[in-house]
Amino acid sequence: MPVEGALVGRASSPGSEYKLRTRDQTERIIEANASPIVDDRGLLLGAVMVFRDVSEARRNRHQLEQAQRMLALGTMVSGVAHEVNNPLTFVTSNLHMALEGIARNPARLAAQGDDGLAFANIEQALREAALGGERIARIVASLKPLGRQPDRLQESADLAGALQWALNVSASELRQRARVTTTLAALPPVRCDETRLGQVFINLLQNAAQAIPPGEPERHEVRVSTRVDGAWVVTEIKDSGSGIPPEHLARIFEPFFTTKPVGLGTGLGLSICHGIIQASGGELTVTSEVGHGTTFTVRLPLALGLPPALAPPPALAPRGGARARLLAIDDEPLILMLMRRVLAADHEFTTLETAAQALDLLASGARFDVILCDVMMPGMTGIELHEVLSRDYPDQAARMIFLSGGATNPDAAAFLERFAGRHLEKPFGRGALRALIDQLIGNQATNHP
Repeated sequence: MPVEGALVGRASSPGSEYKLRTRDQTERIIEANASPIVDDRGLLLGAVMVFRDVSEARRNRHQLEQAQRMLALGTMVSGVAHEVNNPLTFVTSNLHMALEGIARNPARLAAQGDDGLAFANIEQALREAALGGERIARIVASLKPLGRQPDRLQESADLAGALQWALNVSASELRQRARVTTTLAALPPVRCDETRLGQVFINLLQNAAQAIPPGEPERHEVRVSTRVDGAWVVTEIKDSGSGIPPEHLARIFEPFFTTKPVGLGTGLGLSICHGIIQASGGELTVTSEVGHGTTFTVRLPLALGLPPALAPPPALAPRGGARARLLAIDDEPLILMLMRRVLAADHEFTTLETAAQALDLLASGARFDVILCDVMMPGMTGIELHEVLSRDYPDQAARMIFLSGGATNPDAAAFLERFAGRHLEKPFGRGALRALIDQLIGNQATNHP
């Protein structure tokens, strides 16, 4: 007891925390402190004990710590994604090129070896390697929302529409496990990307369904409700499933944390949902009781005071010629070799490894129809190169296509969003690369027949 410590030691006791449950079963955290009461002569008269409800303060501290962890994780993920996507680009593209070569010349290639089975095994190994590369690409892509900074997701979304879409997509799985009841209010637009918001709701609905055993839908319920709370729109998804143990509840938004069997979950879904909602200025919280179900609550701000849309990219000036003049700038030599292999047969192709070399080449009078440029490079970045070209060679700045393994900071994310129509994410397919180049060249030809 804190009072006993204050009386015996004649000193204030450190605060002790206790969990209390109210009549409505809400859990509160109470901090108790005790201090001795001593008169002017040093005579101990008694002790005073103070109880303080610190539930909200602890909740705010936990959210701040969670936000700091997610921000640090997002920075790390952005860097990892950038480094992984560079080698993944030339690995997957070269595998697909090899498979296409085999498909075009099966008889000739098979005849070169005495063992047809060995040739078939080589082809199968290439296919499996390509599938593995594509799987890695999907995992990296699913990590990218973790790296988005809090000021990037500022679009206006129809929450009711996103929620209805998620309910429709999840209807089949939910129907086998529970009845779905909805209490949906008329809602104003919220600040979020509507597609990502729909993905958040799908993930939460699927989690609710998976918490309920199949086969007895009449015994279980998934309850979905929305309401306006001041400047916020609140969505609750509540299930009557098995609930989440306290030791798991504290970690539920951590990346790669999952209680699902191996192969049934990556542990990324809820952490990505948390990142999307937080990046929109909202909150995603969870309460649960073992045996009594779980409630996920999404709070999003109203779509007021959104920043103005970024200006569209400048119109392209035309360049003539039967074979387009292409310049590729990337600090990864293997990506330059890949692009040369894909494009050199149809275009005049020049490769450089630094933006400084590109500036020297342009200063000498060289001009290009298309400039393929990596965004994040040592020395001068692709963003900085674009700024210089916009000032000194605006016709060449308008011909840039940006290649990115992932935005590693808010400025890069904003830049890539501005040039979304002239931007390819690594690993990119050869078809997407050719199509964007053809589009850029086609725009030039359209402007000047």
